[in-house]
Amino acid sequence: MKSVIVENMDSIGLGRIRKEFDSWHFFTNRNVQEAPSTTGVYVIRQANGLRIGRLKAESDILYIGSTTSKGGLRQRLMQYFHPGPTQWTNQRLNSFLKKYAMEVAWCPCSEPTNLEHDLLREYLMDHDELPPFNHADVRRLYKTLGDSVTLSDKVTVIKTPGKV
Repeated sequence: MKSVIVENMDSIGLGRIRKEFDSWHFFTNRNVQEAPSTTGVYVIRQANGLRIGRLKAESDILYIGSTTSKGGLRQRLMQYFHPGPTQWTNQRLNSFLKKYAMEVAWCPCSEPTNLEHDLLREYLMDHDELPPFNHADVRRLYKTLGDSVTLSDKVTVIKTPGKV
């Protein structure tokens, strides 16, 4: 990720980091069909850039994700509309898609895990927490952001009962 200082990690700040994040699409089954079948990073935000309060500042970003799968971004984004019985994040996001308008932007890239890591780290540093739908257990948090988070940092991790 090129070094760009953003004042607030939101969809406008994302566009300053990578120009691909300037193009937002309503998060619908039809629009997701336009996503490329390549690996990459995707970001989901509230429609029209509606901002929500975070621990520190505000943001419209709800989720930052990536895919390295063979089916690429299109296949990964389609999974949110047809979640499997063990896909808790997909089920949760699907239920919110039925209530709230959301938009998605994607960035095809050859190293999506690295870009996702950088974006999550930037978000965490800016807001002192992860995006609302990026809830993770402590192991995943340290795996994803291990070089960014130390034991002395104050990080809020929400553990949902029954989820590992």
